[in-house]
Amino acid sequence: MADAREITTTIGSRTNLVLPDSTRVWLNSGSHIQYGKGFGGQFREVSLIGEAFFDVAPDAAHPFIIHTPKLDVRVLGTSFNLKSYPADKTTEATILRGSIEVSIRNRPSDKIILKSNEKLVVNNDDSLLLHKAPRRKEVRPESLVTIGKPTYEQHSGAIIETSWVDNKLIFQDEEFADLARQMERWYGISISFADPGMQTLRFTGSFDKETIRQAMDALKLTDQTPGFDYTIDGNKVTIHN
Repeated sequence: MADAREITTTIGSRTNLVLPDSTRVWLNSGSHIQYGKGFGGQFREVSLIGEAFFDVAPDAAHPFIIHTPKLDVRVLGTSFNLKSYPADKTTEATILRGSIEVSIRNRPSDKIILKSNEKLVVNNDDSLLLHKAPRRKEVRPESLVTIGKPTYEQHSGAIIETSWVDNKLIFQDEEFADLARQMERWYGISISFADPGMQTLRFTGSFDKETIRQAMDALKLTDQTPGFDYTIDGNKVTIHN
């Protein structure tokens, strides 16, 4: 992208910005957004790696387009979350208001329209069978595309997919391996498993102002069999028996 403007967040940090067209963007940890110098005139086009929440300024004459490694998203005026980390198993779009049109890079002829209170999950493994799964809440490993609903926290009713915008890390029945990736971005640390068997433990909870040590201690207190222990050396956390 010629004469590109770039905004990057480091691991463990989050930021928000207003684009030249008045679109508001919240950028999650370890994310990168890029747009051309002429953005906001005849075109509104950005590229995203990582995760961002967009509140797009309405402009029917100039659609807002977002490019990710897996998806292209076209919107007119809406608010939604887009999560596209290269290391994650899936790319996700969660719509709060309005609608978006999604094209998957390896099947551009198929257009998927998502409306308010819908969530699209695309498996990043291109070797999987390409088909559109029926509507449901959970993703089957063999499905490339799944359309369902956002996930709500049982007690507060908060939308888990967008909780990071309010500086909360909420997780519900999450595998430890997936939760560890989220915690690495959240705290700016690295987490490794001395015992691979620990990766399949599942957790439900939330973190707000907890330190990494407080967060790990809270996970240890949950009813898990087997349990786990951990050690911290600088910014490196090791999970073990």
